[in-house]
Amino acid sequence: MADKKDKTDEIEKKEKLETKKTENSNKSDKTVAEKGKVEKNEKVSSKTVEKKEKEVKKVVKKDSSKIQFIATGRRKKAIARVRLIADGKGNVIINKTEIDDYFPLETLKLILRQPLALTNTAQKFDIIVNVKGGGLTGQAGAICHGIARALVKSDETLKSDLKKAGLLTRDARKKERKKYGLKKARKAPQFTKGG
Repeated sequence: MADKKDKTDEIEKKEKLETKKTENSNKSDKTVAEKGKVEKNEKVSSKTVEKKEKEVKKVVKKDSSKIQFIATGRRKKAIARVRLIADGKGNVIINKTEIDDYFPLETLKLILRQPLALTNTAQKFDIIVNVKGGGLTGQAGAICHGIARALVKSDETLKSDLKKAGLLTRDARKKERKKYGLKKARKAPQFTKGG
């Protein structure tokens, strides 16, 4: 009889342990699922916060307590992304090089500085430019267009002067395509009268 009681006691203990284990595993499964949900919510909320921060940075960037105005300029095949940094000294950096090293001709530098000269803001901003595509003339025109747009973002009162000078209008002229039977877009081969 004592043996039977001992065996039944052991069986009951084993059953209790097994039920406790299953309960604990169910609880751990629930906590893992809840943690997963919390992590997903945190990921979603962090993504939305990052998106909002990016949108704010696009409109007006703040870098080391200086306000930046960003604009894009285009001319021929060239595309220029221009940043005007407020409270600057008039420095112009193009593709991480100084303006004098990037543009060899004074006429190109003159084209680039047109909007600044017109609005008397040459010494108010530092200008950082990333430009790609096209040749030097196209790039100078694209930077000029970008600077004019960025100046309007910085101060709306400058818009009328820049518009009158035609600096806000994107110059739509591009290289005309070559035609069949011609040497270039319009240049014809030399004509000789037969006979």
